[in-house]
Amino acid sequence: MPGKGFRTPGLESFVDNLDEFKLERSTEVLIQLLARRQISGSKNCAIAVAGLLLRIVQDSPANSVQDLLDQVSQIGQRLIAAQPRELAVGNIVRRVLGLIREVSGIGQDDEIRSELSSMLDGQDGLNRPEMLHSISTYSPLRHAASEFTGASTPESPQPIKRPNFAQSGYSSFAMPSTKTAMNLFGLLAEPSYSPTGTPPITNRESPALSTKNLNIIQEQASIKETIQEIGDGMRELLDEVDLAAEQISESATDYINSNDMIMAQGLSDTTHKFLAEAARKRKFTVFVVEGEPNEGQATRNMILYGSAKSPSDDDGQEGTTKRLVDLGVNVVLIPDSAIFAIMSTVTKVLLAPQAVLANGGLVANVGTSMIAAAAQAHKVPVLALSGVYKLSPLYPLDTDELREIGSASGLGGSVGSWGKVNVMNPMWDYVEPEKVNLYITNLGGHAPSYLYRIVADHYDKEDINLGTDM
Repeated sequence: MPGKGFRTPGLESFVDNLDEFKLERSTEVLIQLLARRQISGSKNCAIAVAGLLLRIVQDSPANSVQDLLDQVSQIGQRLIAAQPRELAVGNIVRRVLGLIREVSGIGQDDEIRSELSSMLDGQDGLNRPEMLHSISTYSPLRHAASEFTGASTPESPQPIKRPNFAQSGYSSFAMPSTKTAMNLFGLLAEPSYSPTGTPPITNRESPALSTKNLNIIQEQASIKETIQEIGDGMRELLDEVDLAAEQISESATDYINSNDMIMAQGLSDTTHKFLAEAARKRKFTVFVVEGEPNEGQATRNMILYGSAKSPSDDDGQEGTTKRLVDLGVNVVLIPDSAIFAIMSTVTKVLLAPQAVLANGGLVANVGTSMIAAAAQAHKVPVLALSGVYKLSPLYPLDTDELREIGSASGLGGSVGSWGKVNVMNPMWDYVEPEKVNLYITNLGGHAPSYLYRIVADHYDKEDINLGTDM
């Protein structure tokens, strides 16, 4: 359509035009948007990737679930390679692959066999009662029984004889002939006469309803039903990402008390909703760290307008939530240099991570590591607000790979005006799990040492090393 297109590259334009392009074209557009950081942030990346994968599932011409699994895996690897430091991209791809395996049952047979094998290995020392009858030497059960019971097997066991049905006293009528006995279950198939005069029914199969054709029809119906169930699960995943901030904010009054002095690293959407919910029943003060040079403007806009973008921006709009000051919160904006000086008066620290790693560490905006170190020195508890979709199954084997250097234009002046000065503007900080006391997620509060269990519940081990991640 001539009137529509990607005029303003970003999440909204991508979602609005997702169904108007072919699948390969939509994939290439998302790869470019991720590589150029025109779609950034954990939530925006998660929504964009989940939307694209949902269309892949709905429009896929796959003839089997394995074909669909391979297609999602290949496209997912391309998305991860486009922006490997945006861990939410890989998280959503892995969640979708795990959902496909869970719904279709792929790989579950091997897990059941391994569990049964481990159970049997742990029961070798149990004393089991001997079997009451002998097992045939040609049966694999005989070897297994002798192995578990430890009893020796007779060299020439007596086979178990079954009584002759015709000679036993179970029936008082004479047994039919062999030919008639073979046809007991085929009386309707080969009747001796037709009482209504209709021709006898034959055993010939209709070509249209042959066993092969029937199996194909059943298999296709099963694949369609499985794909539909996978699509329903992916819509639930999209709802989880969209509602994570609201679900986290529901427990705000459990962690914030009246007269608390709280320090927040910026004002993300999740932090803003968390504090706004607590302000309905509590009176407290918030020291908001400015987060210059990368997040300073967005932080000021959240305080003034309740939105990360000011209304004067081309695509800016008024915030959908009230400002914290309108809810009675005493908001104090402080520079990053005042963190350590004010920390002695703070009772709690709130962090909004960009990603959470499996070991309990987190990746957040630059300056977060300094806040966590100051809080640890003053024995101030650190609470991290994060949706489960930000939790990555990866471990920080090399923390340098998590760091990203941004543009120096945010430090003032043009790039050429710095001359021969090498200007570095890091975007992310890594915070060790020892500096975080509690993670507040949409599933509740969890200690950093418990996150490995949440990882095991949400990711399949086959997808951990997917793509070009660490």
